[in-house]
Amino acid sequence: MRKHHLVATVALAVLALAAPVAHAAGDAPPRPAAGKTAKKAVKKSVRKAARKPAARQPRTASRPARSKLAAQPVRKPVTAARSVQLPSQTISAAQPRTDVRTRLTRPGDYRFALQHDGRTRTYRVHVPPGLDFHEPAPLLVALHGGSVGEQANAGLYGLARESDRQRFVTVFPDAYRAAGSRGGWNAADAGGASTDDVGFIEKVVDNVFRQLSISRLEIYAAGMADGGSMAYRLACERPHLFRAVASVGGVDPTTQCAPEKPVSVLHFAKNDAPTVLASLAGAGGGTADRGTQAAVETAAKWAKLNGCMEAPQRILDMSGAYCEAYSYCRQQTEVRLCVTDDAGPAWPGALKPGARPASHAISATSTMWGFFSSR
Repeated sequence: MRKHHLVATVALAVLALAAPVAHAAGDAPPRPAAGKTAKKAVKKSVRKAARKPAARQPRTASRPARSKLAAQPVRKPVTAARSVQLPSQTISAAQPRTDVRTRLTRPGDYRFALQHDGRTRTYRVHVPPGLDFHEPAPLLVALHGGSVGEQANAGLYGLARESDRQRFVTVFPDAYRAAGSRGGWNAADAGGASTDDVGFIEKVVDNVFRQLSISRLEIYAAGMADGGSMAYRLACERPHLFRAVASVGGVDPTTQCAPEKPVSVLHFAKNDAPTVLASLAGAGGGTADRGTQAAVETAAKWAKLNGCMEAPQRILDMSGAYCEAYSYCRQQTEVRLCVTDDAGPAWPGALKPGARPASHAISATSTMWGFFSSR
């Protein structure tokens, strides 16, 4: 009996041991290895995970995506020293713009229109190539002649080419031309003409100040014929604005000139050749100056206004031209008179194909800018 009981007990033990083996052969996961075998398994799984490629992570704000534009080569900006082709237009070409406050940032010719004293007035601004737009530049107000033709004004418009070489801004205001008139400047201060040219030119200068960086201590005015006479009136009535003026053929027509401060003056005259002054004729004044004598009187008048201490001295004497200068004037100003032997109203040194040449003994353009830039 004991023997049978022992056999049954052994059989039950065998069945108990067989059950885990059968369970291991099924779907149950294997048991983890113990001891060193388990450590080796862990290291192996780590190495296997390291060899797998990392999953692509979404881009975040701290790591911005690279733009296609960033891969392209960066173009260098065009420097101011490069030559810039100016638009092929004349003084009267191109439609005027009415926006006179927007900054000008490129070289070229720009025409503008503004309202002044109930009238539409126009002007042109010439910005030279190579101008440093961040540095204050000199400004020259160039006044055309109203009673002379294109031939006489050719040298005045040549100041734009001089500005390209010397890097100054040039502005060309246009005289008001009523129906049937010659469009001269209101240069006389005796009354009779209603056009406020002094106020108009002052507004033009103010507009150019808004459009470009201009040096307040380097503003000049120059004119041909009655444009030169207009420059004298500007010196009389706006001496705080203009440091120096120059005139080619136009004498000072003012009768009430009392500037608050001295203004340097350069006058070009022809030897004993009278010039018609439309501004004086329109205002009821005389119709012509008296040649060299009128120029001499104009220079002497400004020498007195500027408080010059000595008589004029000859500073240039050559075939076809001479120049005299008053020195030791207040605030280091100067009054200079240059006389040439050319005939007819013309700009000394100007050359216009097919026209009678002006005197080439001296160049009014280079002499003028040398005079201005030395003030």
